[in-house]
Amino acid sequence: MYDSVHGIAAGPEYGDVHGDRIMYAPAPPVAISERDLSGVVSRFGLHLGSTSTEAIRILRVSPSAVKRIGPHRSILYARADRRCGKDYCAHDAFVIFTNDRATSISLADIAP
Repeated sequence: MYDSVHGIAAGPEYGDVHGDRIMYAPAPPVAISERDLSGVVSRFGLHLGSTSTEAIRILRVSPSAVKRIGPHRSILYARADRRCGKDYCAHDAFVIFTNDRATSISLADIAP
């Protein structure tokens, strides 16, 4: 799905990971579904444009989860493992920040 007005792409993640991703992105090379994605917010309040401080609070993670990867970019990665019957599952959060604003958010459940 793409929002050509705001330059936002969104879609599901597949495979062993079941979740969603939203990010600022250039227009795709082929036409895909259009929708206004500017108001998309996670159930806890994380959205494109959130600061790293807001993401730390929303995701309930340590500030050490945010790592600087360049002069203007940083990433937050957090995983919460849990038991799923006989197996283990996890909740993953991966957020990219540019100038301390979320520009890509991936929230996923990893299950057997």
